[in-house]
Amino acid sequence: MTEQIANGKTKILDFGLEEMQFYRGEIHMIKMVGDHPGIFISEMARGFNVTRAVVAKTVRKLEVHGFLEKKEDDEDKKRFCLFLTEKGKMAYKHI
Repeated sequence: MTEQIANGKTKILDFGLEEMQFYRGEIHMIKMVGDHPGIFISEMARGFNVTRAVVAKTVRKLEVHGFLEKKEDDEDKKRFCLFLTEKGKMAYKHI
């Protein structure tokens, strides 16, 4: 399984009633948000050395599938903090 992740292939996680396939980048993003609740997209982009657009696209996908949620930053309404949902926390435990 580790070899698959290192090669950029997918990892399958079983959540009881459903299985989800994750790409390596999605797994890393779930892990980063789990390790740093409230992280900003810009901070993730710097951490992964990619553009904010790349992170935002993956965040949107994970949000649609119910793994992440965005909350408006109290200090800057243009920025969003990222948090794991309950489903995201389950995925985080299995990563």
